[in-house]
Amino acid sequence: MINVADCIFAFHLNLLLGFHFHVFLGDFCSYYTFNMFVLNLNSLLYRPKVAFSAGLTNNGYLGPFNSITTLVYRRVITNIGKAYNPNTGVFTAPVRGLYYIRFTAMGLKGPQSIDAYIYHNDKSVMFNHQNNDNGRNRFLSNALTLELEAGDVVYMRLPVNQELYDEKSSNYSTFSGFLLFPM
Repeated sequence: MINVADCIFAFHLNLLLGFHFHVFLGDFCSYYTFNMFVLNLNSLLYRPKVAFSAGLTNNGYLGPFNSITTLVYRRVITNIGKAYNPNTGVFTAPVRGLYYIRFTAMGLKGPQSIDAYIYHNDKSVMFNHQNNDNGRNRFLSNALTLELEAGDVVYMRLPVNQELYDEKSSNYSTFSGFLLFPM
């Protein structure tokens, strides 16, 4: 008689080899057919792990600049999958999937507003603006989901004459993202 342990062993062995097989369970002779192929098994076992988070700068102010500028978040907090490049500020999707992208930004007291863009490849997909009419510190954050192909890039840009603020100990201005699921 075949016991449950034998069935489990046979199931795992046949999954690895990619065979079509039948399993009989106990005296009830319950009949189960499994048809698994190695390709399907690999897609089940291989779940890409992609997540990143980085702080902008250790130096306080960044900007203002005379032209629109890609923000380079150099202080890597997390970079699972190594898809974020701290030398360029660019996240490159390693696999096709749905990604969650988020940022936070801070500007110190002053009359200036705070603005930021999120770019997908060479196209702005989100513009964010926060007025400063009371002379207090300004904070801005937003998030979106993007369907990305493998090799697509996402990055932040600072408009002309804008500035952001960050400190190593506080991470006021950050850029983060992760893979929700592959497609």
